[in-house]
Amino acid sequence: MLRLRPLSPFLASALLAACGDGLIEVEQGRETPGESGRYGLVVLTAQLGEPGVAISGQLLDYQGITRRNALLALAAPELAWLAELELSPGTCRLLDSDASEPRALARVDLLDAGPLVVRVPDPLDDVQAVPPRELPPLVAALAGVVYDAATPLPYLAGGTYRLDAEGAETGPVTAEIEAPGPVWLEAHTLDDDSLDVRIGGGPDALVLLSRVGTHPVAAACRPLEGADALRVPPEALRHLGGGLTELALIRLRRSPLHSEGLPGTVLFITRDATWLTLPDLAEERVR
Repeated sequence: MLRLRPLSPFLASALLAACGDGLIEVEQGRETPGESGRYGLVVLTAQLGEPGVAISGQLLDYQGITRRNALLALAAPELAWLAELELSPGTCRLLDSDASEPRALARVDLLDAGPLVVRVPDPLDDVQAVPPRELPPLVAALAGVVYDAATPLPYLAGGTYRLDAEGAETGPVTAEIEAPGPVWLEAHTLDDDSLDVRIGGGPDALVLLSRVGTHPVAAACRPLEGADALRVPPEALRHLGGGLTELALIRLRRSPLHSEGLPGTVLFITRDATWLTLPDLAEERVR
């Protein structure tokens, strides 16, 4: 059984000032290319302003491609990064898609575990079965099914949600995860070379800045312990480059997805997001 490989952090060249008297340490996240294996990712998301909890999932059998790039091809880029992101208080991680070319025979097969049954904690007492949905034949290197719920489930902060599937191609799948409390964007200020963010809903949240497209990039920052504000380091802004960028506040819980021969992760995310236009701080983006 393959074990999940965490990002290998490489320290950047400087420590940059953050809000207050603390420092934010900037790290570059990288991944070794050319992997193969199996992996499952199921995500429950409570977006501020949206009703209930959305459910999505992919159960992968991949060859000749990194797991993160396989997820990037299928899921929102932030899910591929958050699946394995670990940040210490007072750090920022610069995130990038793997720039290496996949092997000629690279392939991602999406496995069918049968209906994914999600049980909502008491006293809400709700159950939803999410059937596998056949992926349209977009490219020859992707085939199989994905999971996404048409109707959201009720959200209960602190409640434990249970997931089960019989496992047609994977063996039985089970997981339990606790829903984190809500988080929201209290305020943000963008100047020529800095971005200050104030977090609502208490500490223990992440600030995620992301730009999507043919080459997705992001910067994930965690405030100092107990802080409800963060100044994003200029190095992180240079990494993203100028232009339209999503600013998201995220609180997440992570739990293992249990299935024989299919290691995986369940994420429960609460988030609030807005769009802003970052200044172009350098001619060439830091990589």
